[in-house]
Amino acid sequence: MNKKQCQYHFGRLCNNTDIIFSCNSGFLGYTLIRDILNYQNMENPMPFIITEGVLMTFCGFMSIKIGLKERFSSLIRNYEIKTNKSKYPFEHSKKVIIDDSDGLEMLLDKTARKEDLEWGTLLNAYDDKDNAVIYKISDSEILKNFKISGKKLVKKDFFWEQTITLSGQKLANLGYNGLHHYHPFNEYGNFAINLVDRFSPRNWINLLTFNMPEGPEIIGYNNQFVYIPKDKNKKELLLASPKKIMEYLS
Repeated sequence: MNKKQCQYHFGRLCNNTDIIFSCNSGFLGYTLIRDILNYQNMENPMPFIITEGVLMTFCGFMSIKIGLKERFSSLIRNYEIKTNKSKYPFEHSKKVIIDDSDGLEMLLDKTARKEDLEWGTLLNAYDDKDNAVIYKISDSEILKNFKISGKKLVKKDFFWEQTITLSGQKLANLGYNGLHHYHPFNEYGNFAINLVDRFSPRNWINLLTFNMPEGPEIIGYNNQFVYIPKDKNKKELLLASPKKIMEYLS
């Protein structure tokens, strides 16, 4: 495997809940050993070592608990989606067609700036014979300035100021049925959509942009699948298995 394929393969592994737990435990173990070595010049480091060990164990337990909850919720969602194709057509799309050329150009141009923080926008799409057609991509400032009387569509997270939470139902009532966001990191692994990013409202078709060494890239995804560009103009995104993605990265 080349570098691109290796990083995508590792990204897929780390999106598996069991592997996440292993990676998390390994990181905590490494951090604990490192800090123990840092304590070696202290007169009585043991209380600090014990306290840090307890805290790390608690954090590891909470990580596993949250991961299992997300995995269980994902299994329930996917079962409902797979058994209700007529209700959730975007979840079964064969390909994604980006019919808003100006919007696509805006996403790729802004992605190419390689900003440090994530950003995103909202999409409008319709189903056309098992194809998801995105006909409008909103300006990237929409999530920052979205203010409608009596409707709180975005909010800051309690812990992380940069995090926003979308009300999927309120957005759906306004006609939106898709979300785009930009990833500023891990270029090849971005082809493997993690549980957090994939957990969008049912029957939404979503876009993700990020930078590759060759330039900005765009892929599509929903709760089940990933869609990769058919060619360099990136207006059509084809349903892709992990094997197809590996071939695309070859």
